[in-house]
Amino acid sequence: MRLGFARLLGSTGFFHAWAAMFLLWAGPASSLPTIYEETGDPFTVFLPPYDGTMQIESSVTFATPLPANLTSQDFAPSFEASGDTYSFFDGVMTYNLANSTPVDLRFSTDGSGDIIAWQVEIFSDAGPIILSQNIPSVPGSGFDKVLSSSAQQLALSGGPATWAVVPEPAVLTLSALGLLVLAAAAQRR
Repeated sequence: MRLGFARLLGSTGFFHAWAAMFLLWAGPASSLPTIYEETGDPFTVFLPPYDGTMQIESSVTFATPLPANLTSQDFAPSFEASGDTYSFFDGVMTYNLANSTPVDLRFSTDGSGDIIAWQVEIFSDAGPIILSQNIPSVPGSGFDKVLSSSAQQLALSGGPATWAVVPEPAVLTLSALGLLVLAAAAQRR
């Protein structure tokens, strides 16, 4: 098997053609949709049906990665038209574009484009409101909250959430494949 693979890679033309197809197929990573996931702290103050095992879990998908060094950029006004999506789960209900309205979707990023500050306010058609924020310059602003339609607090987390970029499966697969080809080529020499 090893000898057959080495023969296959032995053809310089084949190797270059394969590498070119790999690069063209992969395309620039910046043109891929990017998913950001939030994991909130468990609720510490709550009313039924919420409890202390629940938390806000969410994902926001942008058509392209967020740029570096954003400062409180509000995406709510053009969110649906841009093809972006979101899903927020408060332990009881899932909020998405089909059943809620984003009133405030503000994000700030660092030099790498990672989310470092945010203010999210989503009104559901069923009544509850999600409020998630972490504004480092405002003391006590790191929390996730679920409010009733009359603004009664139903659940509150004990601290700020964290956001992380979810790696695109195709990028991971292509990267692994590229590393395998490079390892095989290096071993051949």
